[in-house]
Amino acid sequence: MSVYGEGISGKGYESDERAYQLECINPDGCNTFSIQLSCSPEYPAVNPAFVVSNWDKTELVLSINGEKVSDKNLFRYGLTNTANGSNLILWINEEFDKPVKIEVLGK
Repeated sequence: MSVYGEGISGKGYESDERAYQLECINPDGCNTFSIQLSCSPEYPAVNPAFVVSNWDKTELVLSINGEKVSDKNLFRYGLTNTANGSNLILWINEEFDKPVKIEVLGK
């Protein structure tokens, strides 16, 4: 996983949670970020999930490979409250067998 954007850091895959972990280092600057997954037929990403700690937005717009995802059956997201703020949990109902770019725009 490669992560791009201001104020965000990738922490890798957490097998116990079955999710990729990210952290907003600066929540004010963590409005937009992208994730590049190096998927292949041998190593696909099946229904990938992402946990973004210190997320302070309530809504998001998701794009996959440059195309806005408007079908709400293709992804789900929610917020969990923690002692330090809130975390975004994002789940994508898709199987990727080639490299994919996932873009998140917080609102």
